[in-house]
Amino acid sequence: QVARALRGRDIPMFAVGVGDPSEPVNLRVAELNAPRSAFKNDPFRVSAKVEAVGLTGESVVAELWERREGSEDARRVDQKRVEITSDGVQAPIVFERKIDLPGDVGYTLRLAPSAYEAVLTDNDRDLTPGVRILDDKMKVLLVSGGPSFDYRYLSRLLERDKTVELSTWLQSADINAVRDGNVVLEQLPVGTEEINQYDAVILMDVDPRELDPTWASVVATYVSEYGGGLLYAAGNKYTGAFFRSPKTRPVVSTLPVVPDPEAEIIINDLGHYQTRGWPIVVSDEAAGDPILRQTDRVEDTRDVWALLGGVYWHYPVRREKPVAKALMRHSNPRMVNSYGPHVLFATQYVGAGRSAYLGINTTWRWRQGDERPFNRFWIQTLRFLVEGKLLGGRARGQILVSQDTYEAGDTVVVTARALTESFEPLLLPALRMAVKGGGDAAATEIDLTPIPGREGHYEGRFQVREQGACQMSIRLPGERESSDQSGDIEKSIFVTEPNLEMRNTSLDEAGLKAFAEAAGGRYLNVAEAAEATRLIQDRSRTARHRGRARPAWDDSMIFAALALMLTAEWILRKVAKLM
Repeated sequence: QVARALRGRDIPMFAVGVGDPSEPVNLRVAELNAPRSAFKNDPFRVSAKVEAVGLTGESVVAELWERREGSEDARRVDQKRVEITSDGVQAPIVFERKIDLPGDVGYTLRLAPSAYEAVLTDNDRDLTPGVRILDDKMKVLLVSGGPSFDYRYLSRLLERDKTVELSTWLQSADINAVRDGNVVLEQLPVGTEEINQYDAVILMDVDPRELDPTWASVVATYVSEYGGGLLYAAGNKYTGAFFRSPKTRPVVSTLPVVPDPEAEIIINDLGHYQTRGWPIVVSDEAAGDPILRQTDRVEDTRDVWALLGGVYWHYPVRREKPVAKALMRHSNPRMVNSYGPHVLFATQYVGAGRSAYLGINTTWRWRQGDERPFNRFWIQTLRFLVEGKLLGGRARGQILVSQDTYEAGDTVVVTARALTESFEPLLLPALRMAVKGGGDAAATEIDLTPIPGREGHYEGRFQVREQGACQMSIRLPGERESSDQSGDIEKSIFVTEPNLEMRNTSLDEAGLKAFAEAAGGRYLNVAEAAEATRLIQDRSRTARHRGRARPAWDDSMIFAALALMLTAEWILRKVAKLM
């Protein structure tokens, strides 16, 4: 726009470029990820992506540093050499870790600087938040209506896994039958205290007639209030009755899907079983979810799911709930409704806990040729379900931000979800949040205001100024003792030094050329700078005036003005009797 304005006034612009147009040599840690929690002596991955410019064909050394909670000293635990294939391509790195002591662990990835780098501040990156190492095993209750293939293979998998303590209840088994699992049950747990011993409950095509009238209410409270995990896996025998039964309504309400009252009509219309297996559809967004991850690359994960055993039967639901995440959908063009393809697998947060719905009963087919996809799916699903319980479980809210890392000076938009002690939406005129930045500065407080149309949700914003970890915390009102941490919700972000000026130090020749040409001029490099004097037209003008020069004081108007001012002063003095 400026260039066009200059051209319109016939003012050409000549730009002289000073600098190097090539991209500056730079190394950058683009990503650093790890699971939010892991079990003691259980291997987990710390993955990173490194981006390099101007170093094609070379290799760089990446070091992983680890520090324990409460310790300022970090130690190098691993290092790898990364080959740079081309500029701008993010090279993945994966570190395998195993921790033998419980507690919080932080990680930092450091890249050895290149000799030609100008910016070194992006060679390091901290993992935010860190990894919490859990001491206890995952305690799982598996309840099944019958000995399906999925039940058999899943119970064997969990019974063998050293991080799981399994109890099972097979409804179709004889009353005197010996139950599967590491902890053998003599009866199905029914009370709040009994159910709350478990971190997750898996229901596989359960017969609602065999359940105690209050059992579903106890399980629903266990999920929403105590942070338990619940997965319901559909089957072709009892699922229709389970979704219709008034006894099981509390459990159904915690699931991430909306039941379809016409589900059985749809099944009869489309056929109970398909003559061919239909591939599972996993979107790009869903492929990056930790539950479905089969490889380090999202594209490869999608390919793995497309190649696994197809879907021959599923129980249709109307849609996923607004707060849920649909991770698997049907690929059969007939298996659609007004909300899109049928949901096969979905997850969501329910109060302090998590729930999941699996609409197929043939995950055992994923074991054909290689049992690892089956094992990964179930173990990763289980980790999602139990995380709420093992990480505190009774938190009454959540603080959400768009990213975990910001630059100093950025504005952070915060959305908070707050619940009452009975885990209903907390309705207040405003919600006070404390923000503690890095260093010794005192915490500041900001008010979060309610979001219209979203009960229990609040929004606010603040500007980060200091580098380092920034802690946000909200103390929710309640009548419980102050030692009860259920009323505290917290979130950490990391603030880095802004490097806008140094982010791109190369000469923008294309931009200068476009600007100069649009203004009717020309772009010149430093060697051609002398030509500017020749290219710029001489537009000087000489103005000629005839007559003799006359001083400014030699003017009758000047003397008239002076006389007028003196006269006015004399009159004012006479009126004021100052003379």
